[in-house]
Amino acid sequence: MIERYNKEREYASLTAILDCRTVVERKDFVSTGVLTHAEGDLIEIEIAEYDHFQLGEAVKMTIYSPVGIHIIQSTVIAKYEGAILIIHPPNNLSKFEDKRKYPRIASNKGGHIHTLVHELAPVPLEDPIFFNLKNISVEGLGFTLFEERTFQVHTKLQAELDLGFLFPCTFRIVRSSESGEGMFYGAELLNVSEEYLRNLRAYILKQQIENHYERKSKEKYFSL
Repeated sequence: MIERYNKEREYASLTAILDCRTVVERKDFVSTGVLTHAEGDLIEIEIAEYDHFQLGEAVKMTIYSPVGIHIIQSTVIAKYEGAILIIHPPNNLSKFEDKRKYPRIASNKGGHIHTLVHELAPVPLEDPIFFNLKNISVEGLGFTLFEERTFQVHTKLQAELDLGFLFPCTFRIVRSSESGEGMFYGAELLNVSEEYLRNLRAYILKQQIENHYERKSKEKYFSL
């Protein structure tokens, strides 16, 4: 029986689909594997016939889990010996309780604030304020400042992030707290253009894949 979700139904934990038998179909080919990873935008399927799937190929997954049968239409975004990585669509993520609407990734990049945004007009700063980026999603970011200058919650700022490409942005401070690295701020991104939103999504997805590869490599090394 295929589980149907509605507003009254309690959401299941995302861990409920781990280690579950998963059938992966593409045109004229079907294979069965085990779902071994589900986090952020990524699902990993360990599957013996991984080499039959091509990058960018549309696939249909049927996951047989203790909380029901889940059918997902998606795309292969990476493959390596014994496994394929598939994008986990937001509409399927919404069925689970332990989720963010958009994945947030840790970061060691940086940026600088160059303008205060007041109601009447933007006020450029005489000197930019540099910060360390701690995390980012398509909705917001977290960063730390070493300077004594502080910002109040609801302050709007214009900045430029260095993500390997320049990312101009406007954000609003939503929370702040002291940390061992200075003052930490959480902020909401505002009015991101479609072009830069696509660039940011691609960056976040790329980082998730790289982080996953790195984690898999460490697990393989320590299991030797």
